[in-house]
Amino acid sequence: MKTERLAKRVLDPLSSPRARRALIAARDQATGTVAWATSKTGSERAAPGFIVIGAQKGGTTFLFQELLAHPEVHSSLTKELHYFDDHYAKGHDWYLGHFPSVNRGGVAGEASPSYLFHPYAADRVARDLPDTTKAIAVLRNPVARAFSHWRHERRLGFEPIESFREALEAEESRTTADLARMADDPHFVSFAWRHFTYRARGHYVEQVDRWQRALGPDRLLVLDSTELYRHTEAALHLVHDFLGLDRFTPDAVGGNDMAASDDEVLDPLLAEELRLYFEPWNQRLLDSHGVGGSW
Repeated sequence: MKTERLAKRVLDPLSSPRARRALIAARDQATGTVAWATSKTGSERAAPGFIVIGAQKGGTTFLFQELLAHPEVHSSLTKELHYFDDHYAKGHDWYLGHFPSVNRGGVAGEASPSYLFHPYAADRVARDLPDTTKAIAVLRNPVARAFSHWRHERRLGFEPIESFREALEAEESRTTADLARMADDPHFVSFAWRHFTYRARGHYVEQVDRWQRALGPDRLLVLDSTELYRHTEAALHLVHDFLGLDRFTPDAVGGNDMAASDDEVLDPLLAEELRLYFEPWNQRLLDSHGVGGSW
């Protein structure tokens, strides 16, 4: 997380989305190079004890940074490794190279918010990681999540559509072909699927069900971001229990290092349309997994 915070302090003053993207890519390339070199040293690396799997713009950064306050929790070289979605072809040694030596003790983890949504990530985790590795999902009201996602893409310069409503209307036409290509080529990384899936990522029940089938209910914890922010200490203790750690209360809870600072507001009419759209998905999630009752 120190790397994430330093990168954010460096990136924030830059006004060019292109420059920000280039620096983020350079950071990821550098950490990947370090991980690859580490994997060749012969020292045994610890498999992660946990992965925070999403949802994107759902509170993963906040949860991860607060978990790292626990003295027995360690981070990967950088928070988001995206191995089980974007970088799977690089191999398991490359992935483990991001984690501390087994001699360090404690529990290590990473947080890649697209894992929850990726169609193959759950099965890859189940196949490649030991049954001691657990997954944590943080789910946010899908209306607020979708709007935050669009704003995020606009800030980074990935989303050319200036209207949130128009971006929603274009989602299916921009992503359907790439989803079909992903089915044909599991290593294909889709730009459109990554950046423009505002509604689809809010179909949480399908994603949670997929992860539960892959890992089993004992290896998956699903949190409501509303409760995470409102009752942070209780939520952290729940996660500590889930990971088999002693409960720990930080001296102070920090803000979300990756949160946006602008005050753009979602149009109430569009918000209501989205609420109605997501209502059946949310009800299924609540019935099956007991999450989302406050949405």
